[in-house]
Amino acid sequence: MKKHYSILWIDDEPDSIRTSRRDLTAHLRKVGVIAEITYSNPLTWTNGFKTVPEIMNCVSNPELDMVLMDYNLGDKHGSDIIAELRQTDIYVPIIYYSQQHYDELKESLLKDDVDGVFISPRPELEAKAKKILDSLLKREHRVRRMRGLLLSDTSELESQGASIAERCWKFLTPEQKDTVQKKFKKHVLKSLKGNTSQINNFDYEFDTVLEIWETRIFDASKRGYLLQKIFEQLGWDEHLLNVKNLCGNEQPIHIFSKRNEFAHQTEEKLQTSIDSISDIDFSKELRESLHTAEKNMKDLINRINAEGDQLVKEEK
Repeated sequence: MKKHYSILWIDDEPDSIRTSRRDLTAHLRKVGVIAEITYSNPLTWTNGFKTVPEIMNCVSNPELDMVLMDYNLGDKHGSDIIAELRQTDIYVPIIYYSQQHYDELKESLLKDDVDGVFISPRPELEAKAKKILDSLLKREHRVRRMRGLLLSDTSELESQGASIAERCWKFLTPEQKDTVQKKFKKHVLKSLKGNTSQINNFDYEFDTVLEIWETRIFDASKRGYLLQKIFEQLGWDEHLLNVKNLCGNEQPIHIFSKRNEFAHQTEEKLQTSIDSISDIDFSKELRESLHTAEKNMKDLINRINAEGDQLVKEEK
């Protein structure tokens, strides 16, 4: 399952695609997908030519999901680029279209015998693209794909959280570390019924904290609690809400709770649960919650870096 779709659009008339580009972006956004559409104009290519690797270097997200290709590209035809795309192992849906030369386009495609290419008259291009995108999206409404996205994104968020905690810990005084340590131990021990030796080893050296960070007893809520206590000691109260919202508390789906559910339940049970609501609605809510958590984390990192740089300057 993906939160971003990458589309390469090759056409020599940029004004002609502006409205369709906006509509395709809005169509994907309705289901929580951010469209990354890279436009390339052959008329701007050096000597009117670019190799596929050169074209791909300009694509914002190289993991392409679709290519839209105009037939008439100045001195060359789109079929030349399509053939090279296939030769370089790029096997994504390609829509090959033309405003005035649709019959010629069909003939050239049959002659070149290129697989996996859809054809369309220019007026029908947008509808064709939406139909194909919808079919791609339906394939993603499966537990395995959702599980992969959830585990990947939440793991990245937790890794970034560890980096934030490590940076901020260095700014605490011994007295502040002692306060955080006591509050954190009290908080964690409330939820533990045994095996407390790891948390009792929590001391002032943050490498020990990082070791605990990676253990099973140190779940996402406890990591968030630790960050909140560190921020309280540093007087960074404005960041506390950011930490609380990192899990998507204000979103339809609490991503870490959902991550745990997907990690420990059977695929059959999860799929039944998803099908009982609306897999499209659930997919949208899941993507939107992950987008929000990702944005909150980026904002928090930027603010923490600014605060940290200021503290370093003051120390000097």
